[in-house]
Amino acid sequence: APIPGVILLGDLRKFEGVPVSKGQAIFEVAPLEKMTAEIEIDADDISHVSEGMDVVLRLESLPGTTWKGRIARINPQSELRGGANVFVGEASLLEAGGGGGLRPGMKGTAAVIGRRHPLFWILFHRLWEVIDLLLFW
Repeated sequence: APIPGVILLGDLRKFEGVPVSKGQAIFEVAPLEKMTAEIEIDADDISHVSEGMDVVLRLESLPGTTWKGRIARINPQSELRGGANVFVGEASLLEAGGGGGLRPGMKGTAAVIGRRHPLFWILFHRLWEVIDLLLFW
């Protein structure tokens, strides 16, 4: 492979003794120097999230460890994942140098650090959005 990394896909036993042609992919290799996290943003919260916001990631397989990142891109079209309508955002990790135990395919939770709001807004903005949708739609 032209880059150092971790093998994501491929099995050498499948290609043992089989002729391969030039350019045929045998393995899929991913570098670990620069990691990108895929974040599912709920459709109800997408109006409060924008590119450039900071993100804190916590992974299920590495409890007690957090990674910081920044949202680099949000797909403009929503997707149906796990029965929920979500927008997929890509966060570039700021502290992933050398991997730090991160591997492709790990799952966890992400907290987006949003703008500061008064306590009243934090407690009641969802209720107001539901009332606004029901009454003024």
